[in-house]
Amino acid sequence: MKKLLLFVFLPIFAVSGFSYWYIPRKIKTILRQKLNKVVATRGFKLNKLDISLGWNSIELEDIELQGENLRITIKEIKVDTYQLTSILPLKIKLGKITLNNTGIKGDIKELKHKSSNFKTPTYSGGSISWNKIALNGLWLNISSKQGKIVCEDGNGQFTKKEGGEIQLENVALDSRLIPVYFINTLNLEISPDRKVKRATMKELTWNLSKKMKLYTGYVELEPDKNQNISFLVTGKILPELGKIKTHGNWNHSSGKLSGKVLLSNLKPGSFLPEVLPLPKKENIQIDSSFKFVFSPKLVSIKGTGSVDKLRIYHKLISTLPLEFKKLNSKFALSYDRNQDKLQIENLEIEHKFARALVKGKITNLKSKKPMVATWIEIPKIHCNRLKDSIPAGLIPHLSQFKLAGSLHSKIRAKVNFADISKKTIELGGSIPIENCNVLKAPPYFRSSRIKKDFDFEIIEPGGQSIVVEVSRYSDWFAPLDQISKYMVKAVLTTEDSRFWRHRGYIPSEFSSALARNLEAGKFKWGASSITMQIVKNVFLKRRKTIARKLEELFLTSYIEKNISKSRLMEIYLNIVELGPDIYGVTKAAMHYFGKSSANLSVREAIFLASILPSPKKRYRYYCRGKLSSFWKRHLKYLLGVMKRRKHITEEEYQQAMEEELQFDHFNFRGKHNCYRKIRKYTGN
Repeated sequence: MKKLLLFVFLPIFAVSGFSYWYIPRKIKTILRQKLNKVVATRGFKLNKLDISLGWNSIELEDIELQGENLRITIKEIKVDTYQLTSILPLKIKLGKITLNNTGIKGDIKELKHKSSNFKTPTYSGGSISWNKIALNGLWLNISSKQGKIVCEDGNGQFTKKEGGEIQLENVALDSRLIPVYFINTLNLEISPDRKVKRATMKELTWNLSKKMKLYTGYVELEPDKNQNISFLVTGKILPELGKIKTHGNWNHSSGKLSGKVLLSNLKPGSFLPEVLPLPKKENIQIDSSFKFVFSPKLVSIKGTGSVDKLRIYHKLISTLPLEFKKLNSKFALSYDRNQDKLQIENLEIEHKFARALVKGKITNLKSKKPMVATWIEIPKIHCNRLKDSIPAGLIPHLSQFKLAGSLHSKIRAKVNFADISKKTIELGGSIPIENCNVLKAPPYFRSSRIKKDFDFEIIEPGGQSIVVEVSRYSDWFAPLDQISKYMVKAVLTTEDSRFWRHRGYIPSEFSSALARNLEAGKFKWGASSITMQIVKNVFLKRRKTIARKLEELFLTSYIEKNISKSRLMEIYLNIVELGPDIYGVTKAAMHYFGKSSANLSVREAIFLASILPSPKKRYRYYCRGKLSSFWKRHLKYLLGVMKRRKHITEEEYQQAMEEELQFDHFNFRGKHNCYRKIRKYTGN
């Protein structure tokens, strides 16, 4: 009987002992080997691990993984159930795996792994299978070359059949790649093959500048099988600087980013550079909707937009700010990265009643000296409507004019900043200002004012106020027929050769003036005709601004229509500045040569014309009592021009060449006082 009982129960005891001693030990070994294998494939080493095995559960505690510069700690891993599906070989099926209090800290240089598609390894001594993993209490503090990420709390879950998700909360970023520095909630949807299906982020804060932050309530990224990532971003710019919504697609393999952006109530003032001439830029408001494409070869933008309360001020533009209540625009731009070319395919700007259509291209953008070519068209518009559409600061004196007629303008320009010269600069087209007729003008600007006796005030650079009279009762006035014919021909030679033929200005001269101004790097030459000089001195101030030049062009056309050429020449010769406090040829002839303007010789007349347009500066010849050798050669050249243009005869030319200028120093008070007079009136 004893033998029978021993024979029956001994195998049971043996199996029970085997199960109690061998199987738990084998399970622990397999778990440890598996973890070592998994972490090794990711470049880590398992430093610490405690395994506790119960009848129905498994607990792993104080797990520590060490990488090159990265450390991962897991306080606890719980397996709620496990099941032996085979003893020989030993196969274990795990229930739900929960990771509690996981921390990742350190620097990421390069994670080394054998395969990007992780697979559970199988061992000859047994295997482990699992279906579901849960993650609780994840925290991160990771640095890399691209920046730093810190997360206070995270959780997630994953199943082999359905995939899962990971949610991180209170994520702080310090990245060189993107300006996002805080994400309240980051949610990653994971597919069964362990790829990110969708990433959604809520309450993001972007650091756009010191004064402006972008708050996006929702961001969505969704990759597909073709390495495309679709995105959706909605948010607002803080503090209360506008709203933004954008959606589109990014292809990782091609590097192409495309989409659409909607901006509403955007106030860009706080991040616009201080160097821009935009006073009260905090009031500027932009609304825009545009499509964009960014690729390694091409960038393109196409859309519409509006700018409210735009205010521009620069001393070279106008003495007054330019105010645009609302500017509307349509635009289509592209930039070829390979050719370094910006193409303005279409740009339409609308303000009040007027529209401007712009096309053009800019090449060699990366260099400091690009090539610019542009075409501008102002479609046909009534002159009065055009005037009302231009900001008052740009035409301050013309706002009270009432106009008739219509204008259709086309302008083309081409400038190569690598080779600036009159030959390389192209400026063409037409601005037919003469099509605009004045129905009503303010009294001061009426052409009838200068048909009769008048006077005007000049403020010198030194601050002196001088009243110039053009009146038959003035001691210094001379009618045109009492002024030397050589003086008339001299100013035609140096100042305005086409005076008797043009209608106020010569368009081709603007190309030359533009080239000289670009070479000088400042607004110095204005291609002023004789009529334009009259308008500038009699009606306008001497400030060199774009606004003054625009008004000058309009008033010149107006004056030319209503005043005869002979009267204009008479006015010019009686008001032209020929030295400090010397206005008009009558006073100049008496001051320099002690004679009347009617008796000026050819050489004396060409000398007076030659000191234009800098008579104060060249007054030093009078102070010295003689001309420099350079200026003598210059006068010789001008006399040759007069002869070629048949302003003087051969005999008159020879007489002028032989003549020596003799300055009249009857009232001369010495060189010191003479130079002091120059400094006084120039403000130096």
